[in-house]
Amino acid sequence: MRGWRQSDQYANWTAGGGVTIRQGFRVGASAYHGPYLHRQHAYSFPGEANPKSLPATGYGADVQWGRGRLTVNAELQRFQFPYRAIPYYFHTAGYGETKVTLSPRWYLAGRVGTRWRTAGMGRDQAYEMVVAFRPADGQLVKAGYLALQRPFSPGTRDNVIGLQYVISLNPPAVTWE
Repeated sequence: MRGWRQSDQYANWTAGGGVTIRQGFRVGASAYHGPYLHRQHAYSFPGEANPKSLPATGYGADVQWGRGRLTVNAELQRFQFPYRAIPYYFHTAGYGETKVTLSPRWYLAGRVGTRWRTAGMGRDQAYEMVVAFRPADGQLVKAGYLALQRPFSPGTRDNVIGLQYVISLNPPAVTWE
C-alpha cells in the first residue's frame, strides 16, 4: 500500500451497481480502470513503460438468490494487467456458494472457487465446507474444511481444518435531540 504523498499516484475510476429483479433475486456488476504499478513494485521491471501508461482493467458480475432456508451466491471477476517488458497478465476468479439455514442458530455452507492466471501459472481450485453456530447475538462459531488444488501439484494439497470464533461489535451510537 502506498501513502497518498508517495510518487506514482494516478487517478483510477470504479463503478458498480446492482438491481433486485424480484424479491430474493439480485444481480450486480462492477468495473475498474486505471494505472496499477509504481516504480518500486516487485513486478515493475527495468525498461517497463511509465506506470501511468499501463492502465489495468477489471470487471465483475455477481448473482444472489434466496428463498426460505436456502441462499445461493456466485461471483466472477477478471483483471487485465498490461505490461511492455514482460507478457501481458490476467487474473480471473470466480466462486459459487450455497448456504442452508438449519435453525436460527445453525447453518451449513459450501463453496467452490476457481482462479485462472496467464503465463503458464495455471488454475487453482478450492472446495470449502462450513458448519456454523450462533451462541448469542453478535457471536458466531464456525468449523470448516478447505481443500485447495494447485496447478503444479498432483492431487489435493493445502488441506485446512479451521475453527473460527467471530464477534461483531457495534460502535456506540450518539443521538442529538
